[in-house]
Amino acid sequence: MEWKEIEKALGRKATKHLVENAAPDEGVRFVIVGVKGQAIVAMEDRLLVIKPGWRANATLGANVTSIRYADVTGVEVRTGPMAGAIEIAAAGHQGGFSGGYSTNWAVNAYQQSNALRASRGLVKRQQAFIEELRRLVAEAKAKGSS
Repeated sequence: MEWKEIEKALGRKATKHLVENAAPDEGVRFVIVGVKGQAIVAMEDRLLVIKPGWRANATLGANVTSIRYADVTGVEVRTGPMAGAIEIAAAGHQGGFSGGYSTNWAVNAYQQSNALRASRGLVKRQQAFIEELRRLVAEAKAKGSS
């Protein structure tokens, strides 16, 4: 992706945090956009979950989590009548969506370091990127086992 496209997708704040956390030669494959400036950024061999602002418990800053594709154990998508969330299950990252139905799952996705809060419509429109993320995870796992 070109930087103009990335900044348009992420917004100024999240782009700043992406630049601070990416290696100089690291490319961006695609961006899965959430609400309130949150995003999952697919890099070459890892993903970044970028969560700026107070909703992520990062007033005047951001929480940025890096997860290697090979360490991902699953990509869970959850939608309700209006809300949606995407959780990256990985070693060292506590799952927040399992254990039965909770009315707070969408709210909790704002603060979980490995989850992205998105509207139901955003999840639906970005389904191709979600499937590509799952493919990158499977590809990384296949390389690791060979």
